[in-house]
Amino acid sequence: MIAPRHFSIIVATNLSNGIGINNALPWKIKADMAFFKTMTTTAPVGKFNVVIMGRKTFESLPDPVRPLPERMNLVITTNHEYPSEGITIIPSLEAGLARCASDPTVHRVFVIGGAQVYDTAVEHHKLDTIYLTRVINTTQCDAFFPAIPERFKLSQHSGIVDTADNTQIQFEVWRRT
Repeated sequence: MIAPRHFSIIVATNLSNGIGINNALPWKIKADMAFFKTMTTTAPVGKFNVVIMGRKTFESLPDPVRPLPERMNLVITTNHEYPSEGITIIPSLEAGLARCASDPTVHRVFVIGGAQVYDTAVEHHKLDTIYLTRVINTTQCDAFFPAIPERFKLSQHSGIVDTADNTQIQFEVWRRT
């Protein structure tokens, strides 16, 4: 069986579409981290999920989870000398998607950032779902998620949830129409 032709984005943004500041997440929300881990690791026996990210996003991951365990980590960089222990270096999103399409053990593919990779991914014709955690605040950010294209419609949302971290969030699922 050929791996999925389509991919998803998973992202957390604030009300201004902010996703980061100084190459780090502007918040630490356990409920969102648990959602991210569940979504990106859950796969049938004998299959695995792939996360595709830019080099800066990879470098922003904390040491204990870099590379992200239980997932294939594809890191976009044009630096052919980049240290690649535990990851696969790819030159572009398109190259990563092609690699996944040729691997029958790939279950799902998630683009996880950063801003430049999201800019490319949100316009890609193979993007079918955006899993968005909306953080109900306007925390200062210097990196942003692009506007969701009109071809995507909100298909599910959790309503506003109060987290144990004293933050309000809403889980949203946007699907291509």
